[in-house]
Amino acid sequence: MKRITATSLAICLLGAALGCAAGCGPEDPETEKPDPGPQGGGTQSGTEVDTSFHALSEGGEGQTGGGETYVLTVGKPAEKRNYLSVDFEASVAVRGEIAYTAGGSAHTEDFYALAGKNDFRQILDYYGEYGGIETIDSLSFLSLTGEAGTVKVNSVSIANHAIDFSGIRFTDSEVEPQLQLYLKGEQINVGCTLKSGGAINWLSSPEAVASRMSAPDGDQQQDTYYVGTKKDAEAKANFRAVVTEGNEVNLVNTADNGRLIQQSYYGALDDENYQSELYNGAVWPYNPVQGGSQTNKHSLLTDVRVSDGEIYIKTRPLDWAKDKSITPSYMENRYTLQKSASGMEYVRVENKFTDFSGYRHGNPRHQELPAFYCISPLGRAIYYTGAAPFTGAALSESADLGFWGAPQPPESHLSCDENWIVWANEDDWGVGLYVPDVTSVLAGRYNYDVNFWTLFKNGAYRAGTTCYCAPLATLALQSYTAFEYSYYLSVGRVEESRALFCSLKEGGASNGDLAGKAAW
Repeated sequence: MKRITATSLAICLLGAALGCAAGCGPEDPETEKPDPGPQGGGTQSGTEVDTSFHALSEGGEGQTGGGETYVLTVGKPAEKRNYLSVDFEASVAVRGEIAYTAGGSAHTEDFYALAGKNDFRQILDYYGEYGGIETIDSLSFLSLTGEAGTVKVNSVSIANHAIDFSGIRFTDSEVEPQLQLYLKGEQINVGCTLKSGGAINWLSSPEAVASRMSAPDGDQQQDTYYVGTKKDAEAKANFRAVVTEGNEVNLVNTADNGRLIQQSYYGALDDENYQSELYNGAVWPYNPVQGGSQTNKHSLLTDVRVSDGEIYIKTRPLDWAKDKSITPSYMENRYTLQKSASGMEYVRVENKFTDFSGYRHGNPRHQELPAFYCISPLGRAIYYTGAAPFTGAALSESADLGFWGAPQPPESHLSCDENWIVWANEDDWGVGLYVPDVTSVLAGRYNYDVNFWTLFKNGAYRAGTTCYCAPLATLALQSYTAFEYSYYLSVGRVEESRALFCSLKEGGASNGDLAGKAAW
C-alpha cells in the first residue's frame, strides 16, 4: 500500500506492507492486524512531480454585485496540472467559479472567499474523474450578499499537486493508508486522513503497546485487552502477551466518519432556505462535519500543504444528516508537533471554520470543540473540578460513564475547570485534550468493552465501542465570519499531561473568545 509522510519538505509516496502473521486467530494472537502506523518500514516509489507554479494570467479587475458578475477569461493550457492558485482581493464576500476543460468536456468547480486579500488554492478534480485538466477557461466572481463591490485578480497560476489523487479509488475499502499523512516525533505521532477531510485518525506513542491480559471470570477465562506502556503491561501478574510488538497502537477511534478527532458545528434548522433531514429519528440541523456524512460519504478536500513539521488541510465538509451534500463552508486545520520546556512533546491544532451559507443560524447551540473519540481501553475520564484550578488540587474521576446521547445523563456533563480531560487506563496513562478557556465537557462511553477477542479482531481503533468527549461552548454560527480556536493533545501519564497543560496556560495559550460561553 502507499503511504504519504510529512517528515520532510517533499511529499513522497512510501510503500509499506500491512501485515498480520499467517494463522492469526483465537489460539494464535501473534500480532494485531491494523496498519502499523508511522514507524512502518518502506521504500520510496514513483518520482517527485514538478510542484512549481506556472503563470496562467496576470489578472484583471472588475465589478461584482448589483446584478454584475466579474469574469476573468484565462483560456490557457493546464497540461494536466491540477493545483490552481489565485491571488486576488475582493471588497465583498464572493462565490467564485472555476471553469475548465478536462477529458474533452467542460466542467466547473465553485469556491468561496471573504472580503479582503486572498491567497486562494484549490485541488481541481480531486476525485480524478476527468482524466486530467486540459485548459483553465475562466474565473467568475459573484457577490454573495448582493452588495456591490470590486474584485482585483493579481495573478493566476497552476502546478501539479505533490500528491497524485488521480489513481486513488476512494470507494476501495483499503484506500485509507494511501491517503494518510503523519507527523512523527520522538514521544508522540499524529496522523490525519485525507480520505475523511483531513481529520485526525491516528495518535500514538512509541512506548505504548496493546497487550493480552488474563482475567478470570468465574470458572472461565475472559481475557482483556490492555493499552498502555510496555513496562506497565509486563509488570502485571496477569500479563500474557504484547500483541502490537513492532507496531504502534492507535489511540483514536476511527470506526466511521463521525468518530475521529475533528471539527463539527451545528447551525440552521428553521431557515426556509435550508432543507433539514432526519437522523436517529430527529429533524437534524445544518451540521458540517469534517469527516463526512452519516452514510459514510467523505468530505471534499480542497487544499493540502506540507512543510517540515506542519500539515495544513482545507476541506469542504459534508452535511452530516444528508447523503453527500457538500456544504458552502470551509474547515481548515494546521497540525504541528511541539515540545514543552520540560521536554514533553505534544500536538497543537489550529482550527478555522468559515460558513458562506447565509443561513439564519438562530439561537446559540452547544458546539463541539472538537469532537473527540478514543479507544475503549482508555475508559477512565480524569479532570479537575473545583474552585482552585491550576494549583495542583486533587483531581476528579468518572470511571464508569455510560452513553452520552439523548437524553443526556447528568453524569455526562463534566465541569473541567482546568480546561482539559484525560482518557486513561488503570495506571493513569492515556491521551489528553486541552482546550484553553473551555470548561464544559460532554463525555461518555459507547458499548464499553475491553474483551480481548472483540478488540483484537480488527484493533480497538476500528471497534464500535468507543470513548467520547467534546469540550463545549455555546455560540451561534455566523455566515461570512471566520471562527478560530486551538487545542492540544498529549499522550502519557495524567500528571505529565496536567503539568504540560498548566505550562501552556502559563505560556499564554488562550481561546479568549470562548471564555464565558460555557454550556453548564
